[in-house]
Order: sequence, then C-alpha cells, then structure tokens
Amino acid sequence: ASVTVTVGDNQVFESGVPAHTGSSSSSSEQQDMADDVELLRQYYDSSSNSTDGGSGHRRLLEIIGSDDRFSCDRGYPYTAIGQIQVVDNTGLYICTGTLIKPDKVLTAAHCVWNTKRNAFYFNLNFAPGRYREGGGMVNPWGVVPWKSVTVFDAFKKNPATWDVAVVTLSKKLGSLTGYMGMAAGCSSNTQLTVAGYPQDQSQGTCMAN
Repeated sequence: ASVTVTVGDNQVFESGVPAHTGSSSSSSEQQDMADDVELLRQYYDSSSNSTDGGSGHRRLLEIIGSDDRFSCDRGYPYTAIGQIQVVDNTGLYICTGTLIKPDKVLTAAHCVWNTKRNAFYFNLNFAPGRYREGGGMVNPWGVVPWKSVTVFDAFKKNPATWDVAVVTLSKKLGSLTGYMGMAAGCSSNTQLTVAGYPQDQSQGTCMAN
C-alpha cells in the first residue's frame, strides 16, 4: 500500500508500507510517514543550499591506485551502519543504510524503489553492524524488517535525481546500536571516513576508507 504526501508547493513524497500490514491509514503509520517526510524535507533544504542543488547525476566510481580500504570496526559508529536486503520477483538486492534516528535508516531511493516496475520492493530488512566471520555472516543486533519507506516523487520521474530514501524500522534498534543523526558541523580540514558494504566483497563485508 502507498500514500502520496505533499509538502509545500511542489515537494511530493510517496510512502509505502509492507502489504501484510494492510491499510496505510492507521495513526501510527501516518506518523511514521510524516516523520520520514520531515527528514527528507530537511535533506532537501540542506541540499538546496549546496552548489548542485541535490540534482546531480549519479556516477559510477572506481578505485584508482592502491586499495586502502579496511574492515569496519565492531563498535560505534559502525554499529549504526548496516546492510539492507530487498526482495521482489526480480531477485534479492543488497544496499547500505545508516541509522539516523532510533528507527530511521537513510539509504538510496534505488535501494527501495524498483525503477523497472515503478513500485516499492516487496520486502525489506536491515541488519546493523553486520560482519563476516568464519566464512559466514554475523548479525550482532539481529535483522529488523521495515515498517514504511518514503522517497521523493521526483526520483520516480527521473532516477538520476533525489536518489535518497528514509526507511522506518519495526523496532527502535538505534537505541541499542547508536545512530548518526542528520548533520554535523565540520571545517574544510575535517577528515571523513566512508563505510559501507561494497559489491566487490562477499555479502556482509563492511569496508571503510
């Protein structure tokens, strides 16, 4: 099920809920969607103040030179980063997501919206802090299913823009794992670490740089 929400004059978002939850009109689901929309609105406002307005085309990047990535530590903030699994009739797909509130995960819109079917994926779950050990995957905080997800309507019309989504989880797992928040002040000399689950590694392998 899905519902379309309009914020302001021209910002439209669509929220989806798993089919097994039935109608998306309950007060708790409406509040979840409203929270998701507010987070995306904040993202839109901050990106609108940047040089590219948040509408730049997606790029395929590659490693040039030596590969200096390293395995993610098992403490915070890496516990707030997790692997997303989405499923529909076209297969199983893997993405990275980051907890920004106890039950909110920031990820890419193409991880939750099937651009070929023009619909949300059937099933989605999130495993924070997932890592590999002994040839298998370890989920120290379990695997949590989704409750709802929200994307920009503009992304559905043009997947090269506004490729961002907010997923609401069925549990507030971030209260245990820790979470990132939406933004942090930094100077031009700040060194950043990027982490996630790259496609060139075995499933469940978190790498940082």
